[in-house]
Amino acid sequence: MGAYYVNCFLFLLLTCLACVEGSKEPPIIVEHPIDVIVPKGAPATLNCAARGVNVSFTWYRNGERVITNKDQAHSHRILLDSGSLFLLKTNIGKNNKDGDAGNYFCKAKNNFGEAKSNEGSLKIAMLGDEFRVRPRTTMSLAGSRAILECSSPLGFPEPVVSWRKNEKEFSLNDNARATLDPTGNLIFSPVEYSDSGTYQCVSINMVGERVSSPARLSVYEKPQFIKKPEDVTSELGGSILFNCTVGGEPQPQVYWTKKGDQMPVARAFIARDNKGLRIENIQKSDEGEYVCHARNPTGSIETSARLRVQVLPSFEISPISQEVMLGGQAVFHCVPNGQPAPASFWSKSGDQNMFFPGYVSADSRVSVQHNGTLIIKNIKSEDGGSYTCAAMNSAGSALSKAKLTVLNSAQPINFPPIIEKLPQNQTVAVGMRMKMKCTTKSETNGMAVWEHNGKEIDMTRLGLRQIDDGSLIINSVKSEDQGVYTCTLTSAGGRTQFSSILKVEEKGDFKETKVIGDLETTLYEPGKPVLVEVTDSEIELEWTPPTVNETAVLSYTIEYYSPQSNKTWITLSEFIKGTKFRAKNLKPSSEYVFFVRARSENGLGLPSLLSSTIKTKEVLGDISATDIENINTRLSSEQIINLKEARTLNATAIHLFWTVRKYRDIVDGFYVKWRGPSQNNSQRFSSVLIRGANDNDCIVNELQAFTNYKFFIIPFKGSVQGVPSNSMEGLTAEAAPSLPPLEVRVRMLNLTSVRVSWKPPPLEGLNGILKGFQIEIVGEGNKYNRNISTKERAASVTLFHLTPLMTYRISVAARTNAGIGVFHPVEIIKMNTETLEQHRELYGETSSPILALLRQPWFLVLLTVLGWIVLIAIAVFLFMRYKRNSSGIKKRNGSFIKINDGSIHVGQNTLWDQGGTVHLGRLPPGNRTIMSQPFISGSPAGREMHEYAMGGQDGVYHYAQAPGDNYSSKFQDDPSPYATTTIVMSNDSAAFRNDGTILRPPPSNTIPHNPPFGIETEIERINDKYIERATNRRRNNPSPPQNPSYGHRLKNTIGSTLPRSPPKQTLFDFIPPPPMNPPPLLNNIAADRYEEARRAADGAISRTAAARLQKSKNADELSQRSSLLSDEDEELQSLHDGPLTSTHKKMPRMGISATFLNSND
Repeated sequence: MGAYYVNCFLFLLLTCLACVEGSKEPPIIVEHPIDVIVPKGAPATLNCAARGVNVSFTWYRNGERVITNKDQAHSHRILLDSGSLFLLKTNIGKNNKDGDAGNYFCKAKNNFGEAKSNEGSLKIAMLGDEFRVRPRTTMSLAGSRAILECSSPLGFPEPVVSWRKNEKEFSLNDNARATLDPTGNLIFSPVEYSDSGTYQCVSINMVGERVSSPARLSVYEKPQFIKKPEDVTSELGGSILFNCTVGGEPQPQVYWTKKGDQMPVARAFIARDNKGLRIENIQKSDEGEYVCHARNPTGSIETSARLRVQVLPSFEISPISQEVMLGGQAVFHCVPNGQPAPASFWSKSGDQNMFFPGYVSADSRVSVQHNGTLIIKNIKSEDGGSYTCAAMNSAGSALSKAKLTVLNSAQPINFPPIIEKLPQNQTVAVGMRMKMKCTTKSETNGMAVWEHNGKEIDMTRLGLRQIDDGSLIINSVKSEDQGVYTCTLTSAGGRTQFSSILKVEEKGDFKETKVIGDLETTLYEPGKPVLVEVTDSEIELEWTPPTVNETAVLSYTIEYYSPQSNKTWITLSEFIKGTKFRAKNLKPSSEYVFFVRARSENGLGLPSLLSSTIKTKEVLGDISATDIENINTRLSSEQIINLKEARTLNATAIHLFWTVRKYRDIVDGFYVKWRGPSQNNSQRFSSVLIRGANDNDCIVNELQAFTNYKFFIIPFKGSVQGVPSNSMEGLTAEAAPSLPPLEVRVRMLNLTSVRVSWKPPPLEGLNGILKGFQIEIVGEGNKYNRNISTKERAASVTLFHLTPLMTYRISVAARTNAGIGVFHPVEIIKMNTETLEQHRELYGETSSPILALLRQPWFLVLLTVLGWIVLIAIAVFLFMRYKRNSSGIKKRNGSFIKINDGSIHVGQNTLWDQGGTVHLGRLPPGNRTIMSQPFISGSPAGREMHEYAMGGQDGVYHYAQAPGDNYSSKFQDDPSPYATTTIVMSNDSAAFRNDGTILRPPPSNTIPHNPPFGIETEIERINDKYIERATNRRRNNPSPPQNPSYGHRLKNTIGSTLPRSPPKQTLFDFIPPPPMNPPPLLNNIAADRYEEARRAADGAISRTAAARLQKSKNADELSQRSSLLSDEDEELQSLHDGPLTSTHKKMPRMGISATFLNSND
């Protein structure tokens, strides 16, 4: 136990001895100062700590000892016991000498040594109050590039720039079109209207933030049509509205005009909701094209729409009923009018045929002239009846009727001849005698004409003759006489034919003569047909059987003749059982005559007597005459069908839709009629019958592709037709061409090239709009095949790099929007020498070496290269000549600039400045022309523009010394108000002096390339005199000299700023301002009249005011428009009409405008 305590004591003792030895070491820095940045005036601490005994600390700034509170009690630099340096309030000091910023280090010191810490910097953050470049109000055009400039105040650390929009933080992440360049400028590319607003530039560092004054970004949008007006069709007296909705910023001004005519007075108004044009009580004169104009400061646009006024057809001249003798002539006049011009046609009651202008009947008796007049010549009894002239257009239709009464119509009808004894079928042996009968009772029918197998028989043949009753006899029949024999009888009423068959057999096979219908076995005639009942399309007849051999009758045959339908007898029915028959499907209001024959085993017998002339009724059924007249009146009095739409289904079908306004209960159906352009020369409309009054649509099929058809609909009741509907056009869809291209030629140029040429297909086979051509080239293998498409204007293609000795098949087809059409027959060509020589001979070429050379590709390339070399040489020559002339002009004339601004004129006087107003020298005091704006005054060296005009008989020359734009100057922003008055005098109108006298416009002469001869000598002479006067004035002028400054900046066209350099000084910079009064004549040029000029200055001021008053008056007159303006748009009249640059500032505009006139001494 005792040993343990002894060891502990010894350990403690050794430890104390070691501590005593360690306290004798120098200090060791354990904490070094670090870089510190603090705002100005804020406290700061620079840390420093050391390990050691009795350590003291000393601080150094930029190598110099820091005065602390240990040295001066009131120092703001406090040395802490830990060794750290604490600054109560950091400051910059004057000239950075007494400031706290710098590089610091500390020294730790005791009796055994010292230690130096690492350096640490103290930097004082700062942020200026003024932005180096402030955002400025900017106007830009939508779609362009807009820049909001900003350069933050001076600061440390470097301030971070951000933006605010409408007092809210603007995030670049929310706008992909916005970027921030390194300088802090906010760029919109492209800018949109949504970017408009008030922007502020924010500059932030640890000191705080600086916010710029707000700047407005105004984005202008060009006018654009949101809803364009569309073509409108209106009826007379109606109202229409042309929509015209326009967008843009600022909101465009909208006004309307009528192309080539005046707007309707007191009936046209601009709708306030959408700026549309409303026209009320439409008149026929209102038809035309109306233009909607929209404009704002960014530009103007316009669009138009057409108003079509529909006027129902009416008749200027209506047809008049007539009574005409049989064989005479009737003329019916019909002149319709309407808008659009109506189409007209004629029709006869009970007849579906329509006669259009240009129609001529087959017998040339009925015709319609191009002016719509109907002419009927050599009138027959069947021509009597009611004739209707119909006119129709897209607005509707109208009818006008007239009745033709044929006098002396009781005379008998000229019937076609009737064969009493018909030729019968026979079988005879060779060498026998044969007789075929063909007789008639009438002596006016002429001799019968016989045909054998369709060919007229030669009656001069031996053994063949025709007897007086018309019968044909062959004395000795031959085998070649076998066949069909036809007997034809002709009269004034028409003609009749009947055929029979003759068979010829050899004598060995022939047993007996077989003759059907021999005279002895022929039946006698039946009784006359008698009317039982008649309707509009049916007639029922009854007759009695033959009086002899009644039991031999097997059946009856009935035939009829109608003067309105045919010129021969028509077999209505055969093998009729019984003696009563009902004829059906006859035409209404038509005359018919019938006869009957009896049939037995031996054939047809003799004809019966003719029936009486029977006329069918006008309508179906048993409607009374009163009802017929009522129906006719109702259907013919007004248009009851309105055709609504012709909808295209495909290339061959159009779907029609219509409505029935009234009288549906008396309508049996509709006739749908149409005609295409290919049928314009014909006078027939295609037609389809729709039975049933409840139908409201119809699909018309089998039409031609890409063809415009005109449709209309006619209602009917029985045989009574109503007023046609309005007409409507419909266009079928496109189809692939149905015909191939024409004149396809394949021409071999060399062993590897072929030219294929063609012409478009005919229009009737194109079936659409030609979009191009398809050329197929098929070689010997798929890799040699080609398929080429061309545009519609192409007429040929040249194929290169073909394979020699290969056979190609080439075909060409046209193409429309619907597809590729029919290919032309394949052209086969083999690429060999024989084919090449054949083509050269075929197209008239020779094997000349020169022509062969011209066809070589390398020769064509060589010619092209040589051509370019020649063109470049000419361009270089002209450029060098231009440079030489330009340098020569500069050398001779200094800064001479030709200005073709419209004010160049011939005159004798010099341009002088009088009190800021420019006059022409040597003009009488009451005959002066005032410029629109005074010159910009200033020292001679700093003047913005000098303009001198040296007078003479040859012309006046302008010398300009200006920074680019002669009519505008750009300055720094100035918040003070600015106003400029510009008077513009047009060269096209007369110029008025302040006393009301009309001055002649200035003539426009060609400007010479150089100043007039002798101008240098004249200028030197005047200059010497002016310099002497200026020197005397400077000697007597007590004011200090003035140095012009060019330190301001000019805004360029794209928003950047460039320093402005002083203009180059020339001889004119040393010439003092021109005198206040025009000089005297040349012989008295030494005489000065400055006193007279000062007296005239007051008068010039009053004349300037009068000119401005005249401008205001002219502006009022020009503000009156002939076009139609909206009331609420009057506030927009003052908007600037010129185009805006992509980005620019609002600046005051300056302009100089003057008109110079000759004076007469």
